Amino acid sequence: MPSAAPDAPAAVAPPLPPGREIDLPGRGRSFVRIADGPPGAPTLLLLHGWTASADLNWFRCYGPLSRHFTVMAIDHRGHGRGIRSRRPFSLSACADDAAALVEELGIERVIAVGYSMGGPIAQLLWKRHPELVEGLVLCATSRNFGRSLPERACSRACSGCRAWPG
Repeated sequence: MPSAAPDAPAAVAPPLPPGREIDLPGRGRSFVRIADGPPGAPTLLLLHGWTASADLNWFRCYGPLSRHFTVMAIDHRGHGRGIRSRRPFSLSACADDAAALVEELGIERVIAVGYSMGGPIAQLLWKRHPELVEGLVLCATSRNFGRSLPERACSRACSGCRAWPG
């Protein structure tokens, strides 16, 4: 097995913005990263994909995006350091968690950026809390997941979770 060259540079992860746990009233405790942008900049709310965390999906984006926007990224319930609950997972609950975060931090409006599973969460955030959403950016996503019988079977088999939103 070949070994790395002794003088090969080590991989360096980009710096992460400050993160903290935050209590979302009546919902639970979740983790959020916030990168301050220029004064008066719009706020992006980054919503990650299934089986990931905010950092796993977005770690390379925090720095570049924060040059033009204030950037927030939440770990969704049941993912990363997100809310832990005995209730079945739902995209609607994730959207309501995101709304609670925006309200708890006193932010008037956000541009919701959803990747994969984060796309329907962004859309539900807009549908359920339109007063909080200034715009949507949807990346590698769909409006729903697992609607056909084969899709539902695959989702459940892949997740090992009977509560996958289908």
